[in-house]
Amino acid sequence: MPTHVPAGRRALTPGHIRFFRAAMDGVELRRAWEYIETDSMALGEPYTPVLAKATVHWIRETLIAESLSAGHPELIGLFRRDPGLVKDAGKPSLEEFSARFEHADAFSESELMELYTEEYGTASKAEERKSRLQARLRLAFDLLEKSVRKPPRAQDPVDQWLAPHLAEHLRAAGLVTLGAVRAALDKRKTPRWEEVPGIGERWADRLVRWMDDQVIVVPPELLPVVTSNVSEFGIVSMGRLELAGQEFESDLLVSPSPFGIQSVWAPYPAANNRIGANDDKESIELWIKSVAPTNKNTQRAYRRIAERLLLWCSLERRTTFAEIKVEDCIHYRTWLTDMGRKTPEEWTLAGWKIPAEQWIGNRVAQRDTAEWRPFEGPLSKDSVAQDLQVLRSFFKYLDGGRVVDGNVWALMGKANFQKPFGGRDQQFVGRSLTLSQWKYLIENLKAGEGEFESRILLILWLGFGCGLRSAEMLSLTFGSICTGETWRLNVLGKGDKWRTVTLALPARNALIGYMASIGISLEYIVRASSGLDKEMAAEPILRGQKGRRKEGRKAPSSALSYAQMFRVLKAFLEAKAVAMEGSDPVSAAKLREASGHWLRHSFATRALQNGVPINVVQKALGHSSVSTTGRYLTAEAAHMDQEMERFAAESS
Repeated sequence: MPTHVPAGRRALTPGHIRFFRAAMDGVELRRAWEYIETDSMALGEPYTPVLAKATVHWIRETLIAESLSAGHPELIGLFRRDPGLVKDAGKPSLEEFSARFEHADAFSESELMELYTEEYGTASKAEERKSRLQARLRLAFDLLEKSVRKPPRAQDPVDQWLAPHLAEHLRAAGLVTLGAVRAALDKRKTPRWEEVPGIGERWADRLVRWMDDQVIVVPPELLPVVTSNVSEFGIVSMGRLELAGQEFESDLLVSPSPFGIQSVWAPYPAANNRIGANDDKESIELWIKSVAPTNKNTQRAYRRIAERLLLWCSLERRTTFAEIKVEDCIHYRTWLTDMGRKTPEEWTLAGWKIPAEQWIGNRVAQRDTAEWRPFEGPLSKDSVAQDLQVLRSFFKYLDGGRVVDGNVWALMGKANFQKPFGGRDQQFVGRSLTLSQWKYLIENLKAGEGEFESRILLILWLGFGCGLRSAEMLSLTFGSICTGETWRLNVLGKGDKWRTVTLALPARNALIGYMASIGISLEYIVRASSGLDKEMAAEPILRGQKGRRKEGRKAPSSALSYAQMFRVLKAFLEAKAVAMEGSDPVSAAKLREASGHWLRHSFATRALQNGVPINVVQKALGHSSVSTTGRYLTAEAAHMDQEMERFAAESS
């Protein structure tokens, strides 16, 4: 009976390694195969003796190849040896013997050895040799796990990670990368996945679980196109919200909704308002253009906050900005505070029309899709306070433009931010990466070797090496670069203020490497950055995947979006966290919480700790006051830690 034998460049998974380690420890192959069958990542095939032996051989050869790649040729001979071939007296290994005890970890190794000797006598030289070989193999596994193993990525071919019979069916259906498979799984019409013959519901579900575990991100060009105009309750982004309608009770104009929710719109009286807006939507857009004409980061934050109020007024309160009273402001504050924190029953009893879960969505959802929502989850007390402060500023603008009669939010009193324990300096330290965590992030990332890896490496260095905010990275163009003996970046920061940041050698190499990975030469960078050709100078540095180059075609030209950058960076950090879960769970948890702004915090804390003058760090970060930069100073706490450790060591 023919069987699929693992071959080629398929990557090893934790399930494969656990199977091989068990086999090397003398576990019967049928039992060891359970590690592959129960691990969704391994995605193995049903056990047969032939397949199990072939898998042992394949894993051994792959480990040998990895040893050469990692620069450890001394491990080759070790992996070629099979402990099962070492003769023994039919006695169990010490590991197998200790497995009999329910609390074996409570025994020391000498105690276990004493019990073993009482029952089986002194171990023979062959048994000792076998035990030493198994111990050396375990150390070798751990060494390779840390040095060469990489998590799966969306651009990886299916043959690299999936069982041959599975990859064969996927390739036959035109799905050659993991990203393409992820996109197809998201769009499957039935659980049986009839679009891919030969793969039933069981295998499709296993693939979904595995891809969820590995955070396989669907490339933007493969995301399903959503044609729906409104969500179930009419919750759509501001640009898609239809406010025009017909006469309803008062002077308000109302648009009937098939869901029992009505959108309210009242045109502004042209004789009074000075801003020229026709309705609440237009007033938001004009306000944003007035207070943040160029800063996209501020624009995005202000639009999100005002948009929440607009949707709440339209769908929940059925009122307009001009009609908001203090009572409405109090209810809105309660609504913000309770969002995502109450049970569905409590939420309904509070009197809200639309379920809370309908307001909350995925951060990476595009604004023009039906999946978009104004919340990503519950807001912290600081976030609620910030929303109310921004609305206070917004209504001051409307009051000045004679759109509203007074600033009703000013009657609420100023919102107070909660000051974290130890001040904001401790908060910054908590949201910074240690040097070892940083080195772990960039290990095995080499500039120029692959478009995805090179782009991630550049993002990391722009944040950690230059202290840039995410919005500042995304706004960089070739015209931002100043070449010469030392390269610099002209950066547009908060408050539309320009600053110049040194592009240190590692960051410069990361930039050049990323450009090379998408087909842009060093000569082109220098020519474009000269500013002689305005069209070239306006080209973005960080680029998305739209129009990705194919053989013989030019490099992608579309700028990377904030949502894309967030999604790609979080997926990378999650993959790194998964890889270090076993060896350093604390750092793994920290990486899961990290974001692009953590890189900026890390730059500030690491630079100050390494003696970079505070005024230099201040200019690099774009702080208007040195006292703001001073919040990152942690020398006092570090000195305290050092002295306390010294005292404790001397006392003991």
